[in-house]
Amino acid sequence: MQDFAAFYGETIRTAGAIFLPLGNARITHLDLRDLGAAAVAALRDNRRVGCSYDLSGPEALHTSEVAEQIGSAIGRPIRYEAIPAAALEAELRQAGADSYFAAGLAELYSWIRDSGFGSEVTPAVEQLLGRKPTPFRKFAVDHRSAWLD
Repeated sequence: MQDFAAFYGETIRTAGAIFLPLGNARITHLDLRDLGAAAVAALRDNRRVGCSYDLSGPEALHTSEVAEQIGSAIGRPIRYEAIPAAALEAELRQAGADSYFAAGLAELYSWIRDSGFGSEVTPAVEQLLGRKPTPFRKFAVDHRSAWLD
């Protein structure tokens, strides 16, 4: 979730849009606060030694739903525009990103878009924390200053 504030925040703020090569993919975005808390819970419980967890957020969202929830949190419309992976890679390179990073991120998004990876909601965070993971809508409200002028 935090990538929408830290990495894409300026574009969302200035262009009113999210430009990503995710097509119609649905993704279970996980709040890093929940990720950290889940890691602490796992490390504190000796019964969890050697266990692995497939962590996910509480819902599989299309990026247009992410845009709507950010827009709702800040009181103005935000749109999602699906772009080709090559366009993302070119923009990253133009912004000064290392070519290996730019190509790798474009490839990762293409893989997520085409594979459906990241769309499965799992119970692992709730099992570790004893509560449901943070929904994107709450994250958007908590971090709305990232998208305000």
